[in-house]
Amino acid sequence: YIANQYELNSDTPALNKIRTLITGNMGGVWRRLAAPAGDCAAEDNTTCFLNIHGRATNTQGFYAYSDEKAIGILLGVGNVGEYLNSDLRETNTYLSRDAGWSWIKFKNGPQVFEISNHGGVIVSADSSQSTPILSYTFDEGKTFYDCEFAVSSDYQMYVTNVVTEPSNTSPKFIVYGYRNGQGVVLHVDFTNVHEKLCEGSQTPGLPESDYEYWMPSDHIGGECLLGKKMKYIRRKQDAKCINPLDYNPVHVYENCSCTREDYQCDYCFTLASDGTCIIDKEECPDFDPNVAPEYCKGTFIKSKGYRKIPRDTCDISTGLNLLGEEVACPPSKPVKSSRGMLYFILAVFVVLGLLAFILGSLYYLSSKSNTVRRVLSVVLPDSCLPAPRPITIQYSHLESGALDDDTSIEDDADILEVGGQDKDEKKGMDDFNPRA
Repeated sequence: YIANQYELNSDTPALNKIRTLITGNMGGVWRRLAAPAGDCAAEDNTTCFLNIHGRATNTQGFYAYSDEKAIGILLGVGNVGEYLNSDLRETNTYLSRDAGWSWIKFKNGPQVFEISNHGGVIVSADSSQSTPILSYTFDEGKTFYDCEFAVSSDYQMYVTNVVTEPSNTSPKFIVYGYRNGQGVVLHVDFTNVHEKLCEGSQTPGLPESDYEYWMPSDHIGGECLLGKKMKYIRRKQDAKCINPLDYNPVHVYENCSCTREDYQCDYCFTLASDGTCIIDKEECPDFDPNVAPEYCKGTFIKSKGYRKIPRDTCDISTGLNLLGEEVACPPSKPVKSSRGMLYFILAVFVVLGLLAFILGSLYYLSSKSNTVRRVLSVVLPDSCLPAPRPITIQYSHLESGALDDDTSIEDDADILEVGGQDKDEKKGMDDFNPRA
């Protein structure tokens, strides 16, 4: 990864205090970019660095650029010095073919550029002024050729961008910009520049092959990067050929033994001046790696101060093991909660009270409702239920003259019969005197 670091707490404006850093182990260790050979005094190791513009350091779209299919190739606009120069007129365009560890000056001044055909063709144009020329290279900047597209100064154009198709494999480009206030689009095709298609991708490294092996590394003496050795197959820089459209770069890898470079400081630890990781007393004043966490279940990790860098695949069994030790949690003490028991007892009483209320209501209703009585008789014998209340008959006093109305007497007789009286009791009803 490449990133720009801002130097704070300075009287100089922040934009003039930016420096570019690179890491080969996911941020575990950051280093300054090496300046191209001959750009500054090699013995000046305090100000002789390359700094590259990023997305946040300018408004004209200049930033480090690469394509995943162009293995190892990286382009950027910047300057050599202690810090990044905000004036684009003081910058140049630089290229790296080893993923940013070493650089060459690609072109003077800021350029717009595009990579295609797996790095086999790189096209660029001056972006600081109108130009009649489009430059291109087939050997990653060692040799340049010019394509003059304007027959006179009237046809020069300001180039704003160069693009290719989305897969970045075809040697065809679109150049667009403007001339005299009007937009201009150019189509450039390099398909027939080389008659030969590249060969020998199955036998990279041999003299007759157009391909080579390339192994990325952290450039501090080892061939391992993120715990493994990787071999990529890519076109040789000087090969005079075009990559076939169906060519797919391949790579092989094998894991390395773990070293100190495969680790970074664990949480609550910080990097000391001697390169070791010690407890950060400012951030974690009460931290003790030997004490189990407050909520410990099963096991916990007793940290040694280090953890593996993310995505690192080094082999611990054959190398340095700085990972923490997994130990069992101490026995937990039972926790007594009087409030919890009180809530439980209260809940039991509430439930029992509801049950008693429901059962009592059903028991009472069973003496009045035959439906409720039938339901309860399924689970309780009839002897356990209250006796049904008898049906009572109420008589009302008849008004004067009611005896003269035979129909009224007959209706009362019907009511008595329905109320459950025997038929024999109807005898003598004609002699019944309600006033008696």
